[in-house]
Amino acid sequence: MGIIINFTDRTVQGFGFPFDNPLMITRANDVQVVFGGKEDRTLVRHSITGTIDRVTGDVEATWSFIGENLPNLA
Repeated sequence: MGIIINFTDRTVQGFGFPFDNPLMITRANDVQVVFGGKEDRTLVRHSITGTIDRVTGDVEATWSFIGENLPNLA
C-alpha cells in the first residue's frame, strides 16, 4: 500500500475505494499528520479518520460505514 501526503493541497490519498478522492489533512505538526474524510456515493455512508506518524511512518486509520441509505428490507 502506498500513501501520498500532499502538504501543498493538505491531502492524503492511497486508501482506495470508496476513498478514491483525496482525504483532507485536518492537522499536522513535526510529529503527526491527522486526516479524515467521508464518501456518500454508494448506498452506504463511509467515513475514515487516521494519523500518520512522521517519525516512524506508522499509519493508523479507522474506517466506519453506516447503511442509512439502504432500502427497507423488512
